Amino acid sequence: NGTYWNTFIKTIGLKHDVTFYKSPQNTFNLGLGLAINSENPGNIILSNQNSKQIIPVIEKSFNKDIWIYLENERKINRFFEINYGLRLPFFLNNGPTKEYFFDENYNNTYSISYESKAVYNYFVNPEPRLLIKYMPDTFLNVSTSYTHTVQYLRQLGTSQSPFTSLEVWYPSSQGLKPETADQISLSFAKLIVKKDIEINIETYYKWMHNVTDYADHADLIINPLIKGE
Repeated sequence: NGTYWNTFIKTIGLKHDVTFYKSPQNTFNLGLGLAINSENPGNIILSNQNSKQIIPVIEKSFNKDIWIYLENERKINRFFEINYGLRLPFFLNNGPTKEYFFDENYNNTYSISYESKAVYNYFVNPEPRLLIKYMPDTFLNVSTSYTHTVQYLRQLGTSQSPFTSLEVWYPSSQGLKPETADQISLSFAKLIVKKDIEINIETYYKWMHNVTDYADHADLIINPLIKGE
């Protein structure tokens, strides 16, 4: 009948990586990249012209992800290795699109339409990481690590929604902060050669920030004001 659900995520990207060997025990990795993204959160395409007038249109989103990173892998001595790095992403929102703004009670107060290619918002969130490994011998190693990660694109949905097969994706913007996480971990690995047994134990703890929450019975499908839910 010509009626269908239309949603997509498109990405075109370039990246370049370089590895520099200062010595067999000291290696540097560095690189940069660019990704041009577009997202259609989800629209219903109807063949009936009269029905189209009552179905709201959800604005598409356009953004760019630019990043640089540096990583160092170093063997300090015969017992310790260290791996640390920093990724620095720049996330830019650009038009053409329309953004809706809300008050402290999440009521829509006004909206702004942005012209094509105009950058109207950006985020800069460094992502550091560190790994320390202790190896007293060939068959035993203990390591601990810390990582900080940032997610700019997220899938919106609730367990109450019956439309579990309809995906709604939104990028971070003025009304939707990036989701971040901090994680620490500790791992233990032991190889028992005589019995051909390998033991691996790992534990971690993660802190999540800016996690999306919704009101009860939130309307997430074909809702231009979804960020107010």
